[in-house]
Amino acid sequence: MVSAIPPPSPTVFIGRDDLVQEGIANLLADSPHSIIIMGFGGMGKTSLALRILNDAAVQAKYEAHRYFIPCDIVCSVDCTVEVLLQTVMKQMNLNLTGDAVKQLHTISKPTILVFDNFETLWDQSSDQRIIQMLLAQLNSVIQITLMITMRGSVTPIEDVNWLILPHNGLSPVDEPISLDIFSTISRCNIDEKAVRELVKELEGWPLAITLIAYQAKILSPKILLESWHQEKTLLLKKPRAQPDRLSSVDISIQITLQSPLLLSNPNTLKLLSVMCHLPNGIPTWNSLIYKMLPKIPEQTLIISELLQSGIIYQDNKEGLKLLSPIREYLKTYFLEPDTDIKSQICLFYVDEINNNSLEYSSSGDKTKFGVLHSKNIEWISYRLLDNNISEKHLTTIYDFCYFQYLIWDSDRLLRKMILVIKQKNMQNLYAFALLLLSKRYSLINQHKLAQEYGYKAMQMFEDIDDSLGAAQCLQSLGDILQMTDQYSAATIKLEKAMQMFEDIDNSLGVAQCLQSLGDILQMTDQYVEATAKLKKAMQMFEDIGDSLGAAQCSNSLENFL
Repeated sequence: MVSAIPPPSPTVFIGRDDLVQEGIANLLADSPHSIIIMGFGGMGKTSLALRILNDAAVQAKYEAHRYFIPCDIVCSVDCTVEVLLQTVMKQMNLNLTGDAVKQLHTISKPTILVFDNFETLWDQSSDQRIIQMLLAQLNSVIQITLMITMRGSVTPIEDVNWLILPHNGLSPVDEPISLDIFSTISRCNIDEKAVRELVKELEGWPLAITLIAYQAKILSPKILLESWHQEKTLLLKKPRAQPDRLSSVDISIQITLQSPLLLSNPNTLKLLSVMCHLPNGIPTWNSLIYKMLPKIPEQTLIISELLQSGIIYQDNKEGLKLLSPIREYLKTYFLEPDTDIKSQICLFYVDEINNNSLEYSSSGDKTKFGVLHSKNIEWISYRLLDNNISEKHLTTIYDFCYFQYLIWDSDRLLRKMILVIKQKNMQNLYAFALLLLSKRYSLINQHKLAQEYGYKAMQMFEDIDDSLGAAQCLQSLGDILQMTDQYSAATIKLEKAMQMFEDIDNSLGVAQCLQSLGDILQMTDQYVEATAKLKKAMQMFEDIGDSLGAAQCSNSLENFL
């Protein structure tokens, strides 16, 4: 039995103040618009509706003529317009045997009709046109203002001049609000490090924050944070509560996954099974999706369906993303990512690396392809290394590992690649990988290990008569000696490396050695000699179009001229 008295405002409601005030102002206007609140499950649609519905000024205007109808309960057995309309008539004490719409037109008092979780009726209906007709008829009643909450991002009928709160659907809340929600429920101190890290993992999803806060009444935030890394969304349940969409994140996500919208096209869930493994999501998807999924003709339609469901969202850089708890749940829901789609995306990234799309920028430009997609490429590379990978693909992964070195990213992929290359006995690539590992140790000032791997790589290059590789090792070892203030030894190594680069006509190597030698001379107060070296290096960089090297030389010269 659904009560004619609407539920009270939620006991914890923090944030969304602008939306609350907009909704209240609309309802208090002489000719209010019908309101619709949309978004993914657990974003707080019902809470926002109840906060507006129970405002003192709204209560004063509408008095007892505020009706709240939970469609997920009313339509749980029989998803028909008739059942919904009968519930409306019962709550308003109207004659069940008469013409319902005709009776509604006789209402003399301002009335609010809230249809909560409206997607239950909309998604399960066999004839959505009948539902649209009912909404249009109800909206035409002067004294009735509709308020609908539903999952997704598309209104069920366009002929109604909706006030959409907000226009693009409810989004996650900011970190300060997330912390306030958690603290208000759990009574934990938000200044505690574990609290901040735990809440940050949930990425502003109100339902997830609320449920973990209830767990924090029993377990400490530190324990919950440690458990999160192992149990993920299994933790996001309200203790001692019957499992439903409000007490379990897993159930809330399942409702969307089982919706007709996502089940209508098999490729929709197939793409989702891969997307949940892509840490970067799909950056700048609109310009890349045709290249990423060339074998799927309806790429844009699939993206549209996922966006409509709310299970993915578009960030302010036109990237498609999944909230962390949703992503983690989907990894368990889909036993394996779809093979065909994963292969298409893998081939896309391999081609982009081979076509020099990484484009390292010393300014740290975050819009560059390599930076935007770096974690995706790393995931794809791991999958390739786990299989019988070709030598060509190993070389591609090495190129990406070098890019990771340039942007100071993780070296885990490089270490795994080294193990695979060693097993395949690819001496040249193995030597280059060891040299790269040496360079990575230099970045973190582990100079002893950097020298050890540098010498190993140089020995391998010498064994296979690779003069370029050997010269690069000498250069790197000279740079390590320079960083440890061993200037004389560094100079010997760099001059020998420079000679080797000259012998094989490698202008870039020569310029880099000149630059390092100039820096050493500057550090030892030999400014005339340093100037000559740096000017010569700068000219060489300019001749080969290396603007970064030229700029570095220019900066060094400005420091002492």
